Amino acid sequence: MESARDAAQKIRHSALPPWISMSVRNTSTSQVVEYCLRRFQSAPVAARRMVIDISSDGTSNVGARIDVMRDLAVSRGVVINALAIEDSLSPFPDGTHTRPDGGLVNYFEANVVGGPGSFVQAAKGYASFGEMIRRKFILELASLQ
Repeated sequence: MESARDAAQKIRHSALPPWISMSVRNTSTSQVVEYCLRRFQSAPVAARRMVIDISSDGTSNVGARIDVMRDLAVSRGVVINALAIEDSLSPFPDGTHTRPDGGLVNYFEANVVGGPGSFVQAAKGYASFGEMIRRKFILELASLQ
């Protein structure tokens, strides 16, 4: 448990990714993948397993196509898992960003997740996010065996 607390402390004190300060509410899942690929490449040691965890309440609506970035990441041995936060309030009048045709989970399955053992979990709004993120980490840890 102590090592988990140490990891959480490092995350809390690390620099924010460059897209956090954006004033417009956009979701650029492709920028997240691109950022993580650069971080994997510049890491001081090689990892046995590279996983990108994406949690989002909407579709990727700015930046490169997410399916193209996903395919690039998977070709480099990266696994991308996702937590779709459904039923969030949409700042967009038509709701297509947070409620795409077929649903957010289907959108993530078709466009975002990839690699061996990849998966999508769904949180029903932000209220269940904490529990779902714990469940997601347990699934990922179980896949290591």
